[in-house]
Amino acid sequence: MKMIFNGYPSEDLIEKGTISFANWSDWGLLCFDTTADYKNNNYPIVLWDHRSL
Repeated sequence: MKMIFNGYPSEDLIEKGTISFANWSDWGLLCFDTTADYKNNNYPIVLWDHRSL
C-alpha cells in the first residue's frame, strides 16, 4: 500500500491504469496493467520506468 500511494505521483501510475507492487532493482517498478480487460482480474505485469513518461 505504501508503494502505491506514497510513490510516484498518481497521475504517472494509478490514473494511467498501472498499480505498482514491487521495485525491479534499479530498472523501475513492476506494475499490474489494469487497462486490459482480463477475466478473474488476471492482469498482465509490466515494467514501468520513470524515463518513459
